[in-house]
Amino acid sequence: MSSNTVRLAVIDDHMIIRRGFAELVNERPPWQVVVEASNGLEYEQLAGAQLPIHVALVDLFMPERNGFDTIRWIRTHQPDTLPIALTYDPTELSVRRAVVAGARGVLPKTIEPDALFAAIEEVLRTGYHYNELVSEELRTHLMANPHELVHPKLANLSVLELEFLLHYGNPERGEVSQIAQRMGMSSASVEDLRQRIASELGVQTKAQAAMLLELLGQR
Repeated sequence: MSSNTVRLAVIDDHMIIRRGFAELVNERPPWQVVVEASNGLEYEQLAGAQLPIHVALVDLFMPERNGFDTIRWIRTHQPDTLPIALTYDPTELSVRRAVVAGARGVLPKTIEPDALFAAIEEVLRTGYHYNELVSEELRTHLMANPHELVHPKLANLSVLELEFLLHYGNPERGEVSQIAQRMGMSSASVEDLRQRIASELGVQTKAQAAMLLELLGQR
């Protein structure tokens, strides 16, 4: 392998997606994927023997060790590796969380090949890639004010909306009908709370609600 080779890692728990990204990258010599891993722990086990790794494409939502924790691990243990976050679910919360973790860019998994190549090239050239998900202003602001990782619109929620969010983000509390019983409200009224939170915060699923509660220290 030439000393000019750009060495990359692809970390994603879905094998077909992982292989797809790897095959795309390998079509761009002198780029070469030297590590494929299904989660952050597997990447940690494999990466040491393959250093240097110049760029790591990291799925944000994986079992064992998710992408946020993997990016933080890379930042601490492999500071010369530039992590780029990948996600099917680029919500405001997940994007902000990835930036604070240390992602040098955030890309949707639906990205076109040419846009992927351009993003990797920009990260290699400048250290960062900016797009409609992450602006330079947002990254600079978040790195200076990491406490604002908690959703900026959270203070707009009513007491009832906050109570619902605490239930909704707890996997043991069930779905809307079970939460309605706990809150002493009709399912229709609680569904209205869910829709208002989805509109206000972009929290569409129980997994996203659980992530927000984790950041708030409520889990």
